[in-house]
Amino acid sequence: MPLPPLIIYTITNTGSAFYLRSSGTVDYTVDWGDGSSEASVSNALLHTYSASGTYTINVSSDVAYRPHFAASGATGEDQITSVEIRDGINLGTDLTQAWYGAQNITAFVASSATSTVQVFSSTWQACSSLTGFPAVNVSSGTNFYAAWYACT
Repeated sequence: MPLPPLIIYTITNTGSAFYLRSSGTVDYTVDWGDGSSEASVSNALLHTYSASGTYTINVSSDVAYRPHFAASGATGEDQITSVEIRDGINLGTDLTQAWYGAQNITAFVASSATSTVQVFSSTWQACSSLTGFPAVNVSSGTNFYAAWYACT
């Protein structure tokens, strides 16, 4: 039985590559939203779409998974238009630069999954299309350096 999706990305792709980025030790399955899926332990998993369009990417994992786009300049973060984090995911304690540079995110939906995160340094830095933000559980947070820097 497949694991339920715990992070859901909506991306707008122009028929090019998308890198799903993470940090630390990972072991996850990704449904790319175009009929293909794969399991990976890579921190930079590449997928090339054959056609332009809007795709929903579902990431499932039963171990820690930590997004880390880090304004890499590589294909990826600029294609993300929304992020949904569901209860049950283990994000670990550090979300440094998780969506840094994802300037086209217009929606971010979170749950209590962030309750164990201590470091939010540059997590949403330069997410300039976010005009509102949901309640996020930051009760364990100790470092918020530049968490929302360059956001509107």
